[in-house]
Amino acid sequence: MPQIGYGSLTEEVEFGEDVSIGNYSLVRNAKIGHRSKIWHFCNLYGCFIGGCTQIGSYTQIKQGAVIGDYCKLQDGISIPEETRIGNHVFIGPKAAFAND
Repeated sequence: MPQIGYGSLTEEVEFGEDVSIGNYSLVRNAKIGHRSKIWHFCNLYGCFIGGCTQIGSYTQIKQGAVIGDYCKLQDGISIPEETRIGNHVFIGPKAAFAND
């Protein structure tokens, strides 16, 4: 059973085992792999988060983005639509991605 703070979820969200979602996070139409942690104030829209992945506070992940297994995304990152991030990736705080 996932551990969920005071966030907002839709019924289309799928969770793996031992998932944790922080307070005031918005999760819509997403799939979140086992043992992943979503910190506070995150927005996830129609994305896939792999297993054992950490998403830092104030991070936004848009429709169709895929984040691999064993990743760590620091605070304040915005991942554009249809972005693919592989396994075992670290992304530092406030990193910027361009969507050309």
